Amino acid sequence: GGVTVNVLDDFTGVDDTLIKGKDVTLFGEHALHYVRIRKDLEDSTNQNRMKRQQQYMSALYQKIGEAMEKDKDFIGNAVLEVAPYMTSDCSANKLSDILEAIKDYEMTPIKNIDGNATKGETYMEYYVDDNSLRETIMELYYIPEEQ
Repeated sequence: GGVTVNVLDDFTGVDDTLIKGKDVTLFGEHALHYVRIRKDLEDSTNQNRMKRQQQYMSALYQKIGEAMEKDKDFIGNAVLEVAPYMTSDCSANKLSDILEAIKDYEMTPIKNIDGNATKGETYMEYYVDDNSLRETIMELYYIPEEQ
């Protein structure tokens, strides 16, 4: 049934079906285009593209959760449907078990490290804010030693 998002960027001239501020249901290649492209957009930074990727993944996660609630066989059928398009050393049953476990996962906000994006000589360059990087590392990885 596709994944519906509210278009975050102006894709005029790149993909005129993606109008900023409009709700669009994305399927297949169109979804891939939405989450991948950044060249020729007004804001061509990777941060902007990552916002679209995060938005899409959140909407997809919600849609899968709804489908799982409606159809107890959804995961098994989905695994069989995508099997010809993927390579894995997991069996269909193992993949189904993994996806079944994910349904109880609580999605937490995605972390972003502050910084500045600037146009380099050839490419966009991102310079992280050292304090933001340090804070993120401490939040995610620091475990105080018990005394």
